[in-house]
Amino acid sequence: MSKYKKKDAERKGAKKQREIEGKLMRENLEGSEGIKDHTKVTVILPGGATKRFDVSAKTRYDDMLLGFNLNPEIVVVLKNGVPVPLDDVVEAGELRVLKVVSGG
Repeated sequence: MSKYKKKDAERKGAKKQREIEGKLMRENLEGSEGIKDHTKVTVILPGGATKRFDVSAKTRYDDMLLGFNLNPEIVVVLKNGVPVPLDDVVEAGELRVLKVVSGG
């Protein structure tokens, strides 16, 4: 891949990430009125970085991962040491995201 195509792909990826983050922020704002319909989450990302934030009660794990620019197909999310289905809705608490490595 040429460096120009690579830069273009990086820009598109960054744009997609901003769109997802914006969507998550809008969901959080919509959920902040009246009844509590957001969830407090602590996420430990690959590499050890820890992020604490609120997500909409409707946010799924795969959408949350995309917000961190992580491909849901190459990671696993653990809650209390147990893998969670990525199409489930995010639950409050501490989550750990691990990259999956496979080989043959």
